[in-house]
Parts: sequence; C-alpha cells; structure tokens
Amino acid sequence: MGLLKVIKKKGPYRKSRGLILIESFNYNDAFAFSENIDLDNIEPFTLLLLNFDDLNSIKFHEFRWDGKVKHLKTLPTHEMQIWSSSTLYNKEVREKRSKIFFDFFKESSTKKDIPKNQLTFHKNKHGLNENEDLIMKGDGDLKTISITQFIINDKNQDLNYFDLTSNKETVLNLLNIKQYA
Repeated sequence: MGLLKVIKKKGPYRKSRGLILIESFNYNDAFAFSENIDLDNIEPFTLLLLNFDDLNSIKFHEFRWDGKVKHLKTLPTHEMQIWSSSTLYNKEVREKRSKIFFDFFKESSTKKDIPKNQLTFHKNKHGLNENEDLIMKGDGDLKTISITQFIINDKNQDLNYFDLTSNKETVLNLLNIKQYA
C-alpha cells in the first residue's frame, strides 16, 4: 500500500469544507475568521489565508482545524512554502515532497519566472511512487485533480485554478471577489 495514510471519515459532517473557504471571505482578516467561524462537526482541514489592503501590507496565515482545536500561524510572505496533506501523507513523505520542491527551486534557471515554474513543478511527476508524487494516484478514485495558484505582485493579484481532468484554466482577479453570504 505504500506510505499513503488512509483516514476513516467520521462524517457525516455538518457542511463541506469548501463552504468554509467561501465563508472565509466574509471576515476582515484571519484573526476574525479564526475567532468567529463555527467548526463544530466540520472535517479537519488546512486553509491558507491572505489579507491585504495593498501590496505593502500583505499578511499570510495558515489556519488549521484539527477537528478539536483551531490553530492560526502567521507566515512569511517573501518565502516559498509547500504543503502536503497530513491526512494523506505521513511525515516522511511530506519531507520528501518538501525536499524535491526546495531542490527544484535552488536551480538558478527556475528563479527567472517563479509563478510559471511553480506551476510546472506542480503539474509534473517527480519520480516518487504514484501515491506519493505531486500528481498523485491513490487507492480507488483518490487522485490529484486540480492545482490552485495565487500570484500577488505589482502586476497581478490573481487566483489561478487548473483543472487537471479537463486541462482547463480559470483565472480570478482577487480584487473583484464579491462577498458571499
């Protein structure tokens, strides 16, 4: 079975984690979200939150719900980060994936167009077992189906969504996101 960790769902849960993402846009910042969001009977997740009024005041946060306790951590905005699901991958696999990521970006040629190269990195396999690689295929229908990329700089404030099953790209300008009820 490899190193893929299978977690039994405790559901049915009260609502989808995807709805929690949409609800996060109703809060002014990560702290208000963390303090006020009701996560009782919601499946554990990690959510990356970005707050900014302009490019000079960007705040980047990792919000993690472990099913019992909310965890909010402020992250550096000028450092590359990679996350791998702790419910799917054990520590050894997460560390392998992280090493591959940082080794990939040590190359000077990948530093020229970082957003493009980040996408290239995530859209390709890297020689790991198919249930550990970035384009992952696990048991049953478990597999990587999409990549979401944020590009925030003086030219762009975009969320790019790449559907790997249809090879379709959707670009959403973050300045035009509407508040959801």
